[in-house]
Amino acid sequence: MEQPRRILVFTTNWLGDALFVSPLISALKYNFPQSRLSVLLLERVKAIFHNHPQIDNILIYNNRINLISLLTTIIRLQRERFDAAFIIKPSLTRTLILRLAGIKEIIGFDNRKSGWLLTVRIAPPHKDLHRIDYFLTILENMHLKIEKRKYEFFPSSEDKAYIDRLFLQRNINRDLPLLIINPGANWIPKRWPVDSFAELIKNIKMRLALNIIITGSEKDRGLSEQIIRKSGECVFNFAGQTSLGQLGALMREADVVLSADSGPMHIAAAVGTKVVALFGPTSASITGPYPLSNHIVIQKDVGCRLPCYESSCQDYRCMKAISVEEVADRLATLLTSK
Repeated sequence: MEQPRRILVFTTNWLGDALFVSPLISALKYNFPQSRLSVLLLERVKAIFHNHPQIDNILIYNNRINLISLLTTIIRLQRERFDAAFIIKPSLTRTLILRLAGIKEIIGFDNRKSGWLLTVRIAPPHKDLHRIDYFLTILENMHLKIEKRKYEFFPSSEDKAYIDRLFLQRNINRDLPLLIINPGANWIPKRWPVDSFAELIKNIKMRLALNIIITGSEKDRGLSEQIIRKSGECVFNFAGQTSLGQLGALMREADVVLSADSGPMHIAAAVGTKVVALFGPTSASITGPYPLSNHIVIQKDVGCRLPCYESSCQDYRCMKAISVEEVADRLATLLTSK
């Protein structure tokens, strides 16, 4: 691949997956430091890349399939005059947009839907690799160097200042260890039961003097309030009070983050905080905190096929099988090891 002057990365749709793309972006800048690097993404994942030091430009993609939005995107890309584009998610529409924008080289994984539109087709790995390693195989197959294998998230100084103000307003003692609990997940079967979270809070409060903050989006506020009420303990509820950047700044303050398989779990790992991850129907080896050796994953064999990815499961026995005592033991070890 010749030295490209302008590179585009067409990212994925979800928070975790967007974070998984960040090592590829860093590697591209490492191999082509003089290139202008842009990302094309949906508005909902913009915050993942907003403060990324290797990104020169962020372009917003409207995924509503209509002629006006498609033409607008194509014209915008034509004006940028990209030499090369990396498309992470196989998609006929997205790859066609890149072709119609006149981009010389379009690189991505070969696939039935849109592989014929690519100029450089990368054979998808056959192994169940972690998504970070999976995406990086695009560059490895092009004989490009991978400087570091880790995802990163970059809260701004404004994000940190906001968290500092919240701590002052809530009179949170920063001399105590801080445990952050993120109880929400986009599927109900990925969530640990409310009663388990409540019992855990009581258990860990009996063992240690610490602060506990519960995080989540606005829609998780009721879940957080329910957990706190059932625990009967002093817990700070930050659900619905942070943007993604502010959440990253908050996660960086924590000694440990307890979470299910979710975007906030990856934000915690990406800012360098230890994670205890509770896994049920999904695969930690594919979408767990990265690298797995730096974190603790708890997942139980309950006799059914795992991972099953059954988002409509009504049983949740894989999550129910995770005991409060085991989670409390793991957290206490991490919180007292500093």
